[in-house]
Amino acid sequence: AAARRARRPALWLAHEWFPAPPVRLFMNLHARRTASALACCSDLVASQYRTHQAPMLIPPGEDPAEFAPGEQNKPVRERLGIPANAPVAGMAADAYPGRGHALFLRAAARIREDVRDAHFVIAGLNADSELARELTASAEKYGLASRLFIQGHEFDEVSLIGAMDVFVHPSQRTEPFGRDIVRAMLLGKPVAASASGGPDEIVRNAETGILVDSGDSVRLARAVVQLMDNPEVMSAFGENGRARALDMFTMDRTAREFQALLERVIA
Repeated sequence: AAARRARRPALWLAHEWFPAPPVRLFMNLHARRTASALACCSDLVASQYRTHQAPMLIPPGEDPAEFAPGEQNKPVRERLGIPANAPVAGMAADAYPGRGHALFLRAAARIREDVRDAHFVIAGLNADSELARELTASAEKYGLASRLFIQGHEFDEVSLIGAMDVFVHPSQRTEPFGRDIVRAMLLGKPVAASASGGPDEIVRNAETGILVDSGDSVRLARAVVQLMDNPEVMSAFGENGRARALDMFTMDRTAREFQALLERVIA
């Protein structure tokens, strides 16, 4: 409204998916009235604004120098007591509903049946939180108490993802994007993910990772086992994923696309 009163162009940055159809309709109509240009983080988010003249896809970018493959796994594994050669599957998510922590744990129990020396890491969740206590209790029930490590801020995200062999994104909600997936790909990790919105656009199935139906712990476990049983495939997917992330999801590319959009708006 302020931009309209000042007769200035208004640029919208859309980074959220609205599950309720009435909300999507309202946002679409509001964008038509007020947005001179619209930048969306994914095609899923852009689909909410199809009546806008030209929603532009500009995914969030990461700094490749910050998320570069290296030897990040050694200190984390040593500190947690994970053997150097033990396969590790992990996820990174806060306690926001629908992130899929319990689903990940159910999948972990199935993975352990086939990969006996597998270990599991949950990053981004405070170990003293209510959800962490629930997950710890479930891990004991599944016989995973000595194999599950819940880490909040003791290690940085780069180190924790770097210690994983397979990055798992088990979200049970429709994700507008998936920055943790991009970070894992930059670190050269193969991905097993729920095909729930943004992740479906980031991960190339059978090339950079494996996509499964959202909420399916059986197929998610099967995907992780398939990767762990095939080191060459894991390595190839990791290399492909890093190449795709460097091509599509860097800060430099995001900055260039925003600059082009701003120049178009103010022209």
